[in-house]
Amino acid sequence: IDDPTFSHDELQRAEDGADGFAFVANVRRETHNGVPFVCMRYEDLGLMDHTRYRYRIRHVFRDGRKGAWSEPFGGVTRESSVSVSSDKRMLEYK
Repeated sequence: IDDPTFSHDELQRAEDGADGFAFVANVRRETHNGVPFVCMRYEDLGLMDHTRYRYRIRHVFRDGRKGAWSEPFGGVTRESSVSVSSDKRMLEYK
């Protein structure tokens, strides 16, 4: 978002079959040499293997206003690789 009043995005997650979403993180835009990236990223750790997770995200503005929630999106975690720590899981987006 190219808006000087933009602050960050709020990310929520739900396990498939769960009734509601729960707060995961405030995701801030990363910069390189003072220039913000167009895309933001977040690495979700501590997830269970072979589990479907749903996410949604919304913009939060400096004055406290919040945008509408996105449509839910998600993926299924794979089994941890031997080369990564046991609390790291990778999402396969479907």
